[in-house]
Amino acid sequence: MAAVEAMVLSRIMSTGCLKAVLDLGIDSTDFLTPQYRAMWDIILEESNGTFCSQTGGVIGPNLAKQKFPHFEFVDDQHASLGQICTTLRKARVTKELETLAKGINNRCVVSPEDAIAEARKRLDDLEALVSLRTPHLSLLDGVHRTLQRHDDIAAGKAVGKVTWPWPSLQRATLGLQSDDYFCIYGRPKSKKTFVLSKCIAHAYLQGYNNERGLRVLVYTKEMTPENMVLRIFAHLSGSAYDELRGGRLTAAQRDILTSWPQFIQEHNAMYGADLRILNGKDVGRGKKDTVAWLVREAEIFRADLVVIDGYYLMSSGLSSKNASSVDHLQQLSRDGRQAQLDMGIPWLFTWQANREASKSGNADLIELYGSDALSQDVTGGMRVVNEKGTNTVALLMAGAREFSLEGLRIGGVPCTDFEEKEVLESAEIAATKKADDEEAEEDRVASEETQRKGRVRKRKSANADDAPSSAPPKKDYLDGLPF
Repeated sequence: MAAVEAMVLSRIMSTGCLKAVLDLGIDSTDFLTPQYRAMWDIILEESNGTFCSQTGGVIGPNLAKQKFPHFEFVDDQHASLGQICTTLRKARVTKELETLAKGINNRCVVSPEDAIAEARKRLDDLEALVSLRTPHLSLLDGVHRTLQRHDDIAAGKAVGKVTWPWPSLQRATLGLQSDDYFCIYGRPKSKKTFVLSKCIAHAYLQGYNNERGLRVLVYTKEMTPENMVLRIFAHLSGSAYDELRGGRLTAAQRDILTSWPQFIQEHNAMYGADLRILNGKDVGRGKKDTVAWLVREAEIFRADLVVIDGYYLMSSGLSSKNASSVDHLQQLSRDGRQAQLDMGIPWLFTWQANREASKSGNADLIELYGSDALSQDVTGGMRVVNEKGTNTVALLMAGAREFSLEGLRIGGVPCTDFEEKEVLESAEIAATKKADDEEAEEDRVASEETQRKGRVRKRKSANADDAPSSAPPKKDYLDGLPF
C-alpha cells in the first residue's frame, strides 16, 4: 500500500498532474499511511487551487527535496497515471473490506440483523469507490462551452488544440480536437512520413489560445530521431530536404540556418513550446514499447500532442504464442484509443495500408491493416498518395466523422513545396487512387517475380531436380512483422 501511495505522490511532483489526480476522485482518504497523507495535504495546500500544464502551483522535484527530505521518489516507468491511481484506490478498498469483515464478525455475536444491515450499507459505499470517477459534464457547463465554441469559430479562432498546415483541411476540421485519434496511411514510399513531419513542424510553431505553444512528443519506429529531426527542421526552415541531407546547401542558405538554435530556445522559453523525439532506445533494455509506456512518457513530458511514426510496429503486450498479428494490431489500437481519451490530447500517427486499398474506389478505412478495430477507433484518416510523374502529393480523406472534405493536393517537393495546391473532386480522387493501386499491383508482381527468380537460382545452385514452384500467394505489406 505504502509503495503505491509513494508512487502517486512521486508522479504528481515529477509531472505536475495534481489536477488530473483530483479529477479521478483521489483524496486524502485514499492515503492510509500517515506520512503520505500528510504530504498529500501539504501538496494540496501549496497548490492553492492553481493548476497549470507545467508544475506551476504544484510542488516540483527540487522543492520536494527541501520540504520532504526523507521522501524517496519511486515510480513505475510503464504504468499510466490512471493505472497507478486505480491501484491506489483498490488498495484502500481492500483494506476497508478487511476492516469491515472484522467488524461484522464482532457485530454478529450481538445482532446478526444489525450486522447485515451495516454490511449492506458499507458494501454499497465501497462498490461506488472501486471505479475511479470520470469527469462529468453538466448541461449548464455544456451549453456555456457550446456557445463559446460557436463564438470562437465565428471570430475565426482555431478551436482545435492543433491546427493543420493546409487551409482547406483546417477549415473543414477546425483543427485536431482533444478527442482526435487521427491516422495517416499509405503504401511504402508514399511520402507519408514527410506529411507527418510537416504536421509536426506546424504544430511546434503553433500557439493556441494566444497564450502558449505546444509540447509535441514524437515516437518514431521507422527511422532514427536524427532522421526525423532532419525532416522536421527542413520543413521549419523551408530548406530543400535533399540538399540539407546531402550537405549541398549554398553558403548563403547555410548561414540563414545558423539563427535557428537561438530561435528555438527563445520560442520554447516565450511560448512554453517543446518537441521531444523518442525511439526504441528510450524504452529500456528488455522492455517493450507498449501504449502504457508511451503514455507514461507523455505524462512526464506534459505533452499536448502525441505523434507516432509507424504506430503499427509498437508492442501490444499480447503473447506472441497465442495471438496473430491482427490480434496484436487490434489490441494496440484499442489500448491507444482508450489512452488517448483518458489523456484528453490528440494522437496523430502513421499506419500501413493493406491489400484492400486496391479494392475501394475512394479512400476508405478498410484500407488500414488490422482494420476491424482501427477503423472503429480512429476519428479520421488520411491516405497519402505520391502522384507518379508529378511533383505533387494527394491527401485523400477517409472515415471522417465530423467533416466532409474528400481530398486535396499539395506540393510534393520535400520540404520546400508542401503547400496546398487545390481541393480535389470525387472524380479526381477516384482517378488518383486507381493510378496508385495499379502501381502497387505492378510493384507486387515485380517483387514476386524477383523472389521467384531467386528461388530458381537457389535450386539450380543446389543441383535440385525439381522444377520451380508456382509463385507464392499474395502477401500483405506487413506480413512477417516480428510480433
